[in-house]
Amino acid sequence: SHPDSSVLFMPANAGIVINHGSTRGTTVGAEGKFPNAELKWSTTDRKTQYFLSKAPEDLLSEGYASVVVDFVATRDIAVDEEVLIDYGEEWEEAWNEHVRNWIPPPPTGGVGADGEPLKLSSKAIYDMNQHKFDARHWRWSDDHFSVCEENISEIWEEVHLEDFSKQPRFQQFNITEQHRGFHLASYSTIRTPCLILDSDEGGGTFHVAYFTTKPKKETEKYKLYMVEDLSADKVNFFSIPVRSDSHRSDGHRFSHEIKIPVFPEAWKDMRG
Repeated sequence: SHPDSSVLFMPANAGIVINHGSTRGTTVGAEGKFPNAELKWSTTDRKTQYFLSKAPEDLLSEGYASVVVDFVATRDIAVDEEVLIDYGEEWEEAWNEHVRNWIPPPPTGGVGADGEPLKLSSKAIYDMNQHKFDARHWRWSDDHFSVCEENISEIWEEVHLEDFSKQPRFQQFNITEQHRGFHLASYSTIRTPCLILDSDEGGGTFHVAYFTTKPKKETEKYKLYMVEDLSADKVNFFSIPVRSDSHRSDGHRFSHEIKIPVFPEAWKDMRG
């Protein structure tokens, strides 16, 4: 955003993960990290040049309005050196205030003083991934679930849900058509929600059942894909969507001013 403009930017690529480096060197937790890049409007993308000349009210009439911003190095950047930009002094002050007052979440869940279950923090789920063969982590909670890489080459077996549920050794999982795994299966084409059924710690493998997306037709059946020897490095624990620490109500959220040398005059519709 810009203090003189109603135009609000929403990132559409991995640029959002580029961190802050302060030209003032006063960011709590990142002292000594200085920016080595800056933002500039793309001069090669024609659509960007077109939208930069439009007033905010005209942008609303467009089918879409997207602009390309380049991250341009301000000095030589070494191999493996982190790229940093300056988010601005206001963002930095808000961050420093947040750090001073932030209380870390309980790392291991459990039950609070009021008897209500405490949310598993992202740190607790990270720790689970360091101890994957601990069977206490396998059962899904309101905060975490297990996922398996989808591009598998191992031998797999297709099993209808009704047949899976009839097998005595799997009845403990209580898997029905309403299980969250069938819904989450549509979230990614890289990793798929899965159940850890058993393990061979010595061999470094898991026996898992992959969830599939919900059937599109009523005549189709819910099914799972069974893999008996999936390598442990293809199995991980993740936070349930919108349950990670980044979605906590006390997280740091602060829109920051676009630090681009020349902000379009046509977009400055809020000048006093």
